[in-house]
Amino acid sequence: MKTWLMMGLPAVLTVALTGCFDNKKIDCSDPDGLSLIQGIVSEATEKAIKRETDEPLSSIRASVEGLGMSIADVRTAKTDPNSTKIFCEANLEVKIPAKTKQDAQASLDAMELEETVDNILENHGFEQSSTSADIYKIGISYNLQPTDDGQKVYAQLEDGSPQAGLADLLGWAVSKNKIVKEQLEIQRAAIEEEARAAKEQAEHEAQLKKEAAELAAAERAQMDAQISQAKAAYKRAVNEINEIWNSLDAETQDALREEQRAVNKEREAACKAESIANGGTQDEKEVYRLMCEVEALNGRKEYLFYNYF
Repeated sequence: MKTWLMMGLPAVLTVALTGCFDNKKIDCSDPDGLSLIQGIVSEATEKAIKRETDEPLSSIRASVEGLGMSIADVRTAKTDPNSTKIFCEANLEVKIPAKTKQDAQASLDAMELEETVDNILENHGFEQSSTSADIYKIGISYNLQPTDDGQKVYAQLEDGSPQAGLADLLGWAVSKNKIVKEQLEIQRAAIEEEARAAKEQAEHEAQLKKEAAELAAAERAQMDAQISQAKAAYKRAVNEINEIWNSLDAETQDALREEQRAVNKEREAACKAESIANGGTQDEKEVYRLMCEVEALNGRKEYLFYNYF
């Protein structure tokens, strides 16, 4: 967030203007003196803005010159009978052009700040005039003193820092184009980064889906192979025990028939129960059941071979 750092006026800041004061005296409402005070404020405002921006001096100066500046409610605060210096108080009134306020607000909005033009000026001690929404005033103290020859007058702004609030406001205004452009670039970069991240995420998810599909296909192929092998082993075991059975003579077959039926029934039930207990997918259970049957069939085959041949 951009911050305007405003520095106060130097302890002594004086300027001179050619004039003629026959009695070497001056009052607080002297036009030349008031013009000097306005010039001090304008110059200090320009310098404060220049310290915080890289905008051209011509642009800064034009923005300061565009202010409708005047000094009102002038009061004499103190005089010294032994000196020609006079101490004064007054209100500095500044009329802010509508375009300046709009530009400053546009900068604040671009930076997504909640501040308004009125907030900025109020934070620096300005009050909005009751006569116009575009006029703001702030109390100032200053002193005036003519030279001994009465040809020049020196002015010094004492208390109050009107240049701080004005520079803060005008700084935002003169920097509008740059600030808006920078913020648009930041937003565009953020959108591009979001789009890039979204694209990368989509590509990553697509890759994960592809890998998951490939893994699922490999697992499916592996399971299909296991089922095919189990079925082939089961078929081979059935053929072998049938070959043994068919080799038995009719009398032996008759004697073993009920026993063989009971063995087959028990084998099928036991292998089915064990496959369920073993868990896993339906295909895994089927592989387990078939291999269980193969083992039992081979065992029965060996029993028949060694006992009846």
